[in-house]
Amino acid sequence: YNATIPCPIGFYCVGNLDHPTACPTGMTTIGTMTVSITGCICDTGFETIHPTPLRSGFNCTLCRVGSFCPRNTTPDNIPSCPAYATSPRGSSVVQNCTCVAGYTVAGGVDPSLPPVCIRCPSDSFCPGNRQIFPCPGATWSWHPCCVCERLSTQKRRSYTIR
Repeated sequence: YNATIPCPIGFYCVGNLDHPTACPTGMTTIGTMTVSITGCICDTGFETIHPTPLRSGFNCTLCRVGSFCPRNTTPDNIPSCPAYATSPRGSSVVQNCTCVAGYTVAGGVDPSLPPVCIRCPSDSFCPGNRQIFPCPGATWSWHPCCVCERLSTQKRRSYTIR
């Protein structure tokens, strides 16, 4: 490490070398004065894999589906997406969580906030995320179904108000 030349974030600098070494894949550093690999932590979108007898230190792996991993997430503190929401592998913020099929976001919710997922209204099609479509004429849908189906005479009768 050279005090006049800071070590770049995501790297560590051993001794007085001006040649930084990159942290392993999925890892970064917090500051610019990291002097060894032990200063590398899991970056956003990654979770820590604790050491095992066969592996010293720790490694990072992509954050699991249905959760999100801010920087330095461990298996003990992985936040999950809200109810009826999921996220792709490698997500780093709650805004990566989207409603699953059969659910939609409650009206008027700010997209920068976590989704509040509600059941898809009857006679609508909700493929997930923030999408909702009305079923076309002569079709219907019910939760948790995500497909609009043709109305049959029997189904029409069962929904008739007397």
